[in-house]
Amino acid sequence: MKTRLFSLFLFLILCVPTSGLFGQTIVSGVVLDKHSRQPLIGASVGIKDGIDGASTDTLGRFRFETDETGAHLLTASYLGYKTLEVPLDLTKAATGLKIILEEIPTDIREVVISAGAFEASDEKKGVVLLPLDIVTIPGANGDITGAINTLPGTTVNGETGQLIVRGGAASETRVYIDGLAVRNYYTSALPDVPARSRFSPFQFKGTTFASGGYSAEYGQALSSTLILNTPDMPAQGGSNVGISSVGLNLGHTIIKPQSALSIAAGYVNLRPYMNLIPQDLDFFEAPEGGNANIEGRVKTAGQGIVKYGAQGSFNRVRIGYPRAPFETEAFSMGIVNKNARAYAAWRQPAGERWTLYSAVQAEANRDEYTPNTFDKFKVENTAVSGRFNASYAPGARLRWRNGGEFNWIKTSPSYYSDPLNHSVAALFSEVETYIGNRVVARAGLRTERDFLLERSNTAPRLSAAYKTGKESQISASWGIFYQSPEDSILFRTASLDFEKAEHYILNYQFMRDSRIFRIETFYKKYDGLVRTSDVYDNSGNGYAQGIELFFRDRKTLSWGDYWISYSYLDTRRLHRTYPEKAMPEFAARHNASFVFKYFFSKKQISANLSYTVQAGRPYYNPENPVFLADRTPTYHNLSVQVAKLTNIFGNFTVLVASVSNVLWLKQVYTYRFTEIPGTNPADYYRQEIIPPARGFIFLGCFVSIGDKRTRVTKEEALE
Repeated sequence: MKTRLFSLFLFLILCVPTSGLFGQTIVSGVVLDKHSRQPLIGASVGIKDGIDGASTDTLGRFRFETDETGAHLLTASYLGYKTLEVPLDLTKAATGLKIILEEIPTDIREVVISAGAFEASDEKKGVVLLPLDIVTIPGANGDITGAINTLPGTTVNGETGQLIVRGGAASETRVYIDGLAVRNYYTSALPDVPARSRFSPFQFKGTTFASGGYSAEYGQALSSTLILNTPDMPAQGGSNVGISSVGLNLGHTIIKPQSALSIAAGYVNLRPYMNLIPQDLDFFEAPEGGNANIEGRVKTAGQGIVKYGAQGSFNRVRIGYPRAPFETEAFSMGIVNKNARAYAAWRQPAGERWTLYSAVQAEANRDEYTPNTFDKFKVENTAVSGRFNASYAPGARLRWRNGGEFNWIKTSPSYYSDPLNHSVAALFSEVETYIGNRVVARAGLRTERDFLLERSNTAPRLSAAYKTGKESQISASWGIFYQSPEDSILFRTASLDFEKAEHYILNYQFMRDSRIFRIETFYKKYDGLVRTSDVYDNSGNGYAQGIELFFRDRKTLSWGDYWISYSYLDTRRLHRTYPEKAMPEFAARHNASFVFKYFFSKKQISANLSYTVQAGRPYYNPENPVFLADRTPTYHNLSVQVAKLTNIFGNFTVLVASVSNVLWLKQVYTYRFTEIPGTNPADYYRQEIIPPARGFIFLGCFVSIGDKRTRVTKEEALE
């Protein structure tokens, strides 16, 4: 319930609505851990050998309706727990059930491979970021990437808004949704203006941020993967309305015994806001756009499910950039973006040991650019992806995953006569096994074929973890990772090979009483990087190494939660147009974040704070003979957020106010140098690349229609 209100809070395109619908026979209750009595999020509860059932929500609650009558068995299952069967009499409603599940002693959550991975899902105890975390991190503005930038291993690149991990470029991180590689994850943006995720965090039940050493299931990423998984059936249905200083959101969900359907729509227009808050760039056309989304779920026999959905958006903006003293006219550019995505996925248990999964998606994106100093142009791309997995689990000690994927994209810029058709296929096999009660090992092999390059690769991956104590473990990971050159390069030549990275990761993790501490060190070696100076070839190389710390405490303050992260990075590379090996301009040596949240129960007020500090990044100064030797100023960002939970016209309501960069400090992301005409020897004009405004102020009111509560509990306020 709480999640739907906060999801609307950040002018995102989707929301997860709530409030219940009732059938002929209601089955409801809660699923708890046997020892801690804590709720189990995402446990599956259903009628044995039937299709009626539900997944538990963030409080461990479940509710579904069924047409079955008489005596039946209710099954409850959760990864790493013993499946429980409970006799059930369906001649009348069965409500208020309390189901207690017991952990399997050697389960995956007792010892789990954590090297390189921050996982937040309904299948793991080691939760780092849930959807509510993402939207309540001040300064992230509800953006998934912005929230992940508070975790170690990342570098803030405010001029792009994209995910930069361990010295790798943004193109070296791949985003997967339900196992499908998403081509247009970020919104289309103009130069020096940050993009953001097209997706709401509340579209996903789990987030796995793998900063390195990721599974053989995923590929085409030299540095990291962001793996997002959508939920199965929604727990409840209903309507939401959100009005904010930047737009309007509406959403509605209908739930039936064997299906569910959600629709959402939003409109954003920043012109009224920009008329009140001064901007450092000239917005000739303020950001404006609309979006619509539909998602459906259909249960199949044997606890299978079909998920499908489609979304589309339209956005436009035009920006005027600062004029150099020698320019007669300032440069300006506008963009109109149209984007659409449709997907379908099917998961089906096959007997007691096999699970089958398949998914397909189609994407289309069109960007129309209108600069004022040269001809307008457009870039279109169409992408199709497919995946099939078969997982075999004969018991708690062994899991074997096999599958394959295919990705095709057609890119058509108007300034090239012919489009680029690029297809990559992959097969993978990976086995994970438990050796005794303290050791888990995973070995995988992935092979890929790039049909444009006419080349193939084979990438082995190995990981292991050892439980050193009841609450501590060490884990290690090694692997080889390949990536095809960027499409912008392949337009010029396809006579290239894969770029390659080799990862070495060692991790220690300690968890006790809702506290987690982890320290991780890594080394990453690059080979075959593409160079584009004189000729296009794979003669580039490089390395990245560092150490990262993370601590989160949800125990010390009974109504509070905070975490601290720190990263040290040493990286150098020779690639693209670099004349020599250097630390790339998108990397920073030091990065630290502090996030603090507290809920005042009596006043029903949530107060949150985040602070990020980052060492200066390299930038190219043509007046300095040492390449990329200069550094930007240190980056600081202190942001705050306050939410008041109340009741308006009998409906539960959240009032939100947030301010990013509350100290209104000047943030310089990088510099751009332009040669001043007529100077000999050449003199240069230096332009600062800064945010469109010093900070961002957000005000919003979000109403849950039909929810009559006036207060929330501790569990609802802090997950």
